[in-house]
Amino acid sequence: MKRKFLTGVLLMALLSTGFVSCGDDDPTPDNQQEIPDIQNPDDQQKPDDQQKPDDQQKPDDEKKEETPAKPATVETPIPAINLKDMINREAHPNFLLACGVEAWDFMNPNSKYAKLIPKNYDEISAGNSMKYDQVVGRDGTINVNTVKNFVETAKSKGIHVYGHTLAWHSQQQVQYLLSLVNAKETPEEKKQALIDELDRWIAAMMEVTDGYVYAWDAVNEPLSGADSDGDGKFDLQGYTQSADHNFNIEGNNFYWQHWLGHEDYIPIVINLARKHFKGNPEDLKLFVNDYNLESFWDGNGKAKSMVKWIETWESKGCVVDGIGTQMHISCYENAQNEKTSRQHITEMFKILAASGKLVRISELDMGFVAGSNIWGAGMKYDKLNYKQKKLMADKYEFIYKEYFRIIPPEQQYGICQWCIADSPGGWRGGEPLGLWSNTWKQKPAYLGVLRGLCEDEEKMKELEWLDGWDN
Repeated sequence: MKRKFLTGVLLMALLSTGFVSCGDDDPTPDNQQEIPDIQNPDDQQKPDDQQKPDDQQKPDDEKKEETPAKPATVETPIPAINLKDMINREAHPNFLLACGVEAWDFMNPNSKYAKLIPKNYDEISAGNSMKYDQVVGRDGTINVNTVKNFVETAKSKGIHVYGHTLAWHSQQQVQYLLSLVNAKETPEEKKQALIDELDRWIAAMMEVTDGYVYAWDAVNEPLSGADSDGDGKFDLQGYTQSADHNFNIEGNNFYWQHWLGHEDYIPIVINLARKHFKGNPEDLKLFVNDYNLESFWDGNGKAKSMVKWIETWESKGCVVDGIGTQMHISCYENAQNEKTSRQHITEMFKILAASGKLVRISELDMGFVAGSNIWGAGMKYDKLNYKQKKLMADKYEFIYKEYFRIIPPEQQYGICQWCIADSPGGWRGGEPLGLWSNTWKQKPAYLGVLRGLCEDEEKMKELEWLDGWDN
């Protein structure tokens, strides 16, 4: 029997004790850490002549209304509408709605993450706990206890875990890895020593996840942002280091690809993952994940390069199942800047769809840039007015709808919201990245995602009453 959606929603608003706005007395802990797993590449630095915009600078058509009045505000909390319940599973049978979370936040039964994530998301990615330097110690010892507990907690809640990540150049045990190669004489011996280490590490991760984690960022962020050798595709990270490997150690960076070979690096990782996977081989999905695929400054050059590189890697004897696109993006107050951004997001989806690979938005978060300077600094979450928050909500809706419109259903793996709540510190600290505020109230961005997921026109009309809601 067809239920009247609005009536049910209002009733749930009064009765629900689970999915409601949380009070100001329960903010995100100040000591919560979100160690970033993305770094702005040196070759993407903004030109020196690009100055930050005047804080007061706004397009002419916006100067008349510095603090726009919002529509009549809904005084009650947003009712118990869970994000994942809005997905049309018949039209998108393979689509998984995901979010990033630190393992300890999710495993703590009293945290808001533990309470909200299972209701709203199909899948989670660990922010840091499944990375090499979190599992492998400085002396090479492997400790998988946190990974085991994280996966078991997710399993008990009926939520998928997406593996992040098997191979990356950052967050590595550099001195230990260098000791492995320095103990060998020839380039071939050094390469084999690192293959053996990858074999040991990947085997341990596949053993502890025991087939429950069947989708992985096999390789994270392999591409740089420049084509220095002119071969038509962007170089791999670490390309500029010297041929004899006498390169400067940059923090916790270790460029596996520099020792294994740029054409062999990904095939080695992919094939070791397939070798050690404990589940049904047909279920295993291995992605290559990178950022700036939607970038406007290079005309989606990185996205095009990713597709070309996958063709090269597969010619060396491996199969890449999917492409992960990190979208650490901004919403622009300036209409022309926003148009440019959206055009390149659309173009990225077209490029990835044409590859025939699975497509996953792997780390979606969004800041806000005021004024007309496209390189302007992101605003802090406590400075945005209602109109600016509404623009962000509209962009979230656009991204989801473009993904569903352009990516064929058989290639749709899912979308992962990297930060579900605003935070004063951590990754892009202080920016309005979340769908929830730092006091755990749903934001207009939350409504934008609801609308992006919803494809029922009647239901969309019934959601219009939330237009004036703001936190």
